Amino acid sequence: RVLNERGDLLPPTLEGLLAWSRLFWNKGTFCNYVSYVKLGCEIKGLPVDVFAHPSMARAKEAIRKRRLVMPRQPTWIGHDVLEQLIPKVIEHPELRELMMVFLASYAFLLRVPSECLTMAAHSAPVGMEVPVFFVRGNEAVLQLPFRKNRLFPSEIVRACWCNKCALTCPVHVFGDFMRALPAGSRPFSHLHPGQAVLALRELLCELDIEFAMLHRLHDFRRGHAEDLRRSGSSDGVIKEAGDWTSAAFADYVDKRKMERDRVAAAHSGSLQLNVPSDSEGESCD
Repeated sequence: RVLNERGDLLPPTLEGLLAWSRLFWNKGTFCNYVSYVKLGCEIKGLPVDVFAHPSMARAKEAIRKRRLVMPRQPTWIGHDVLEQLIPKVIEHPELRELMMVFLASYAFLLRVPSECLTMAAHSAPVGMEVPVFFVRGNEAVLQLPFRKNRLFPSEIVRACWCNKCALTCPVHVFGDFMRALPAGSRPFSHLHPGQAVLALRELLCELDIEFAMLHRLHDFRRGHAEDLRRSGSSDGVIKEAGDWTSAAFADYVDKRKMERDRVAAAHSGSLQLNVPSDSEGESCD
């Protein structure tokens, strides 16, 4: 539309790609979209030389330098805040399902939109591949048909941690909630991620949590990873808890506090952390 071009627009012209680049705020997003167009050309058997032109690299760098989007400040929702959120069900019984989403996201380090809101109780509905939760003995089990970084099924198991915090136990709080539901039911499917974020921020404001309006649903996953780090858990324990296959979990912990703790440990010879954890390495503080 900008270049007033007609007909088949593949392959694109260099002028067209450069004009298109000015519509983007994020360099990574532009790179992804250009890759899709290049793939379309390859599928149609068209030349792709234009994508390797030096001006394309300069256009991508220009997007970065314009700094139209600043990285958001990372935030965490740890167990201490979760303990304050759960009792809010007494004041807001209509938010019970949402509170269970918060608890599940923290306990299992889940991505809320794709792994919490799609969850089913006991068994998956016919013809659907969704996360399935069930209680096995004194364990809470979540089976996922796939995850963002895995294309094959995985299973996350959490033991009872009532001896540390009965208010947030994945077996006797979240487990009891799900156990009362019929097989195949999906109690959170009616929740919209955007509405859940707004509700979370309103609740955090009620609790006078710092930077309440900056928090996101992903902060429960980040918060549990940080709690595990503060409890002294090894990198391997954190990776296993969040089902990470690489060192990507490092992006979830508070790096400033991690470096500060390491410096303190280097000078003191040992690092004392008074954060209790259960036998499975799950933090309850």
